[in-house]
Amino acid sequence: METNMIMDEKMKRNFGILAFIPVVAWGITLLYYLYTLMPLIQARRVHDGIAMATITAHNYTTMFYLIATSAIISAIVLITFFVHLTKLRNINSGTKLMWALILAALVPFSFVMFWFLHIRNEERETPVYDSIA
Repeated sequence: METNMIMDEKMKRNFGILAFIPVVAWGITLLYYLYTLMPLIQARRVHDGIAMATITAHNYTTMFYLIATSAIISAIVLITFFVHLTKLRNINSGTKLMWALILAALVPFSFVMFWFLHIRNEERETPVYDSIA
């Protein structure tokens, strides 16, 4: 018995939103870090490693929470996309391996690439395996 997953426009949109969440989270983290370094950037003292380390140390707790949150969000999306990828029947093993390596190596941008190049173009009724085991 062949199982099909219904990939309607709403499901594709939801995967698209899911793909962009880690990009936004890491972007917020980067913007916060640049904001904390703004006094050095404006004074053209970015080359001063001691001052940069001091500012980073003063903002360590907030940076830790932002990085941890971004990493957890990215891990959840990575697992979700891995499960989706492994359940697809119409992709051969080599292509799945390639996508798995790209997804793991280029976090968070690989999620947007995978959605844009693959999920967005999936057929409405996509053949899938019952489980990933």
